Amino acid sequence: MEKLIAVVTGGTRGIGLGIAASLLKRGASVALTYHRDQIAATKAAEYLGAYLKKDRQVIALKCDNADPDAVGENYRRLSETLGKVNVLVNNAGIMSQRSFEALRVSDWNAEQLETLVRPCSTKKLLIYELDTQLCTRLPWTFMI
Repeated sequence: MEKLIAVVTGGTRGIGLGIAASLLKRGASVALTYHRDQIAATKAAEYLGAYLKKDRQVIALKCDNADPDAVGENYRRLSETLGKVNVLVNNAGIMSQRSFEALRVSDWNAEQLETLVRPCSTKKLLIYELDTQLCTRLPWTFMI
C-alpha cells in the first residue's frame, strides 16, 4: 500500500483537526495548514502527536492558500519532509457568527474569498499537477 501523505487545509481546529486525527490514526503523515494562529497550530500539532504511528509525522505550515508562491514553497518544504502528497483535504474556510439577517455584505464577501478563492492555488498545484486525491466541500465540474 502506498504511504499516505495528507495535507489538511485549516487543520488546526474543529472539523479539520478531527480529520487530521482520523488520518493519523489510519497511519498517514499529515501536514496542517493555517493562515494566522500560530498558537492554535502548535497546540494542534502537539495534540495530534498522540496519534502518530511509527515512521509518521505531523507538521503545521503557515500558508495563505490564495498565494500560489506560498503554496508552492510549502509544498516544496513538506515534500522534502514527508514525501509526495497524495491526499488533499480542502477544509479551510470561515463562517460568520451572525444570523443571516444580520450578515453584512462585507462579511459575505470575506467568507466567499476564504472558502472559494483561497483554496484554488492549493487545488491547482496538488490535483492537476501532482495527481492528488481531493476531499472538498465544494463541487467542481470534474466531480459531477
